[in-house]
Amino acid sequence: MSRDPWTAAFIDAPWAEALLPASQRLRDLSGWPSLDELNDRLGALVNPAGLRPVRFAASVPRSRRAKHRGVEALYDVRIHRDGEVSTRLGNAHDLFNALIWAMFPRAKRAVARRQHDAHLRRLGARVGALPNARSREQDTLAMIDEGGVLEGPCGSLLFGHALYEHLYDGDPGVRGYPVRLASGPSDAALAEALSDDARFVEPGGAAAVPLAEVLRPGASVE
Repeated sequence: MSRDPWTAAFIDAPWAEALLPASQRLRDLSGWPSLDELNDRLGALVNPAGLRPVRFAASVPRSRRAKHRGVEALYDVRIHRDGEVSTRLGNAHDLFNALIWAMFPRAKRAVARRQHDAHLRRLGARVGALPNARSREQDTLAMIDEGGVLEGPCGSLLFGHALYEHLYDGDPGVRGYPVRLASGPSDAALAEALSDDARFVEPGGAAAVPLAEVLRPGASVE
């Protein structure tokens, strides 16, 4: 659970301006949104016409005693196969993940598809203990998902939901992982880039991006 009480003040924070089309739909809530509220209020943005429906679903904690589990229980596999985004309630990290799903529905599906395929290449469909480490491709995809900063000719845009969580918690010192898109930072551009399985298979040596360089002038991260 998040350490902080619910507040809608972040909706109007300058650093969260890019999320407004989605976040403003939560403005009148008196507490952390429930799964039903997330699905009802963000569903139209998360599920544009022509895409397979996705919904936010309860997160099922994994027992520490469970040494084996099927591939189908993994987070990204569950999204790709069942259209269920495992979501913890009262949790800022997962709230911003939901908002990014609303703003980048195609790109988020593309990330899940890539992670799903990467899991199957490594593990097959067998039930067994998961490796302790991810592949290089999985690491790269996770860095994009959690900390991606989309860069293009017309500017930059935060994509990684963990970056928004850090800003929400008043931690402006975190840096993002740069994702360069020739056509500009957008949902469609990132989804198209991720559709090329030859891209993002290695983290590369790109320098991390300070968030102060991404946010528009005057958008304080304090």
